Amino acid sequence: MDKKDMAINMAVVPSEVENMFKNFKYILKIGFDTINIEPVYGFEKWTVDKCKQFQEKMKSIVLFILAQIYKRNFIFLTTVNRELKYKTLSKLKNGVCLFHQFPEIYPDGRIGFSSFLLNLPKETQRRYIVGNVNQGWIESKYKNCVYSNKSKKCQNCWENYFNLPDESMSSKVVEIRNLLSIELANYIQQRAKNNSIFREYTNEAKKHICF
Repeated sequence: MDKKDMAINMAVVPSEVENMFKNFKYILKIGFDTINIEPVYGFEKWTVDKCKQFQEKMKSIVLFILAQIYKRNFIFLTTVNRELKYKTLSKLKNGVCLFHQFPEIYPDGRIGFSSFLLNLPKETQRRYIVGNVNQGWIESKYKNCVYSNKSKKCQNCWENYFNLPDESMSSKVVEIRNLLSIELANYIQQRAKNNSIFREYTNEAKKHICF
């Protein structure tokens, strides 16, 4: 397997967010160059303070990546790779529809919105399975699903699926990650117009794994 086809999934929980930048650099130190930063939902409560901490650490990571580009030491975030290649994060700014944007299908036909939840023990994973393509069924509430950011049904869909408490700011911290990834991708694309190093980085990012 080529290095461009491998990435580390760095899960971030609120209690460890202060170590986020340090953990990021440790992953680089052991030899990986592509990282997905994944805030964890439903395990601990994301508060306003923890979201601010996450934003600060994420900004540090973005600035570090930029500084390394000038040295031709290319470090990749899967979210930035995605944005450079498909602009999928920009599309999420209009709202998040799990069924439209995040369906995952397994070889046995199971459909869900999270690879982590579909790999839980069988009894636990049942509530996260929304259909099965091999068996030809889908949960009724998704059959005629059309996203609207004004719909209470759509607003509750994310929280209901991931079983998040209303007071948690899980969706906010994901939004922070996505917006900073978009900003970085846009900056890289602008610089690539007249800078060969950034053009080289963009070409490499599009070859690397994105999820």
